This record gives sequence, structure tokens and C-alpha cells, in this order.
Amino acid sequence: MDTNFSYLKGKSEFALFGPACIDAENVLSTSPVMSAVASRKALELCVKWIYSTDETLGKPREDGLQALLHNNGFPSLVDYSLWRRFQYIVKNGNMSVHTAKALSKEDAILSLNILFDFVQWIEYCYGQEYTERKFDAHIIPNANAESKRIEAEYTRVIKDIQKNADKIADEKDKQIQELLRINARLSQERTEARKIH
Repeated sequence: MDTNFSYLKGKSEFALFGPACIDAENVLSTSPVMSAVASRKALELCVKWIYSTDETLGKPREDGLQALLHNNGFPSLVDYSLWRRFQYIVKNGNMSVHTAKALSKEDAILSLNILFDFVQWIEYCYGQEYTERKFDAHIIPNANAESKRIEAEYTRVIKDIQKNADKIADEKDKQIQELLRINARLSQERTEARKIH
């Protein structure tokens, strides 16, 4: 199934950050918090990729994400409106890691959208071939479908277990009845044997 970032699987030139982008999108339906953290990680890998590729950027003295975003001419390299939006990804990712504050699915989707726009910018400026794409929240993988499949499988297994349990219970009841009959017969035989002695 095609998702917003799935096309990166075939782009070896973006192997440093592609898998992180794909992970950030895939985990959204399971955990918006984990998606926000993964988006922040993917953003950092994207920025580091640019530093390793673009010779106009000086080698950073610090390699923390904020230092990379604000130093060595990086802000003037990237479209300013996009560059300002990076702080949203950073804030969501940091908040998800360092606080107990809940993060909405919509917040995580916005982080993914900003990340997607950045990856599109990278592909346009540095890629071997560029294809314009638009972010579509409707194609983000939905764990609900997988959850429903798992729930259906679980329900089937439980029904099988119950059916087998009923068969086993019936068999056990028959065995118990047979043992009770044997026990009653033996008891009667012993009683008769005592009468003879």
C-alpha cells in the first residue's frame, strides 16, 4: 500500500533518513506520541544528511538538532517558512519524550506533514530526480484495519478453544460418569464380599 513516505524505500540516496520517515508515519495509528518522537528523529537525520551533502555548509561545532538548525547558514539555506515550522516537530518530539502531556493525533499528523514538506524540499534541491507529491493524511497506515484482523483471528481462536473445551468437558463428564459407575459397582462388590466373610 502506498503511503506518504513509502516512495522513499526505493531511494537509496535517502537511505539515511528514509526509514525513519516511514517509521514515523507507520507508528501514528498505534501511538501519536511515538510518531512525534520518530518525526523529530527523522527531522534530525534529514538535517544531518544535508550537512553531509551540501558543501556550502560549514562543519558544525555541535551536532545537536537545535545547533544544526540555527548555525552555519542552515536557516538561510532552507525556505524560511519551512524552516520556522521545524520547531513544531522539535517541540512535539521533545514534549512527548520529556513530559506526560498527551499529544493528539492531529498534532502528530502536522509533524508528519512538515516532515513530508521538508523531504520534498530535499528531493527537489538534492535528489537525482524529483517528483512533486502532496501530503495526504487519508493514506497514513491505519492500525485499525490490522487491529480488526487480529481481533477477528483472536475471536476465531477463542471460539475454537471454547468448542474444544466443550468437547473436552463432555468427554470428561462421560469419563466421570463411567468412573462413578465403576466405583459404585466396586463398592457393591466389596459390600457383598463383606457379607460373605
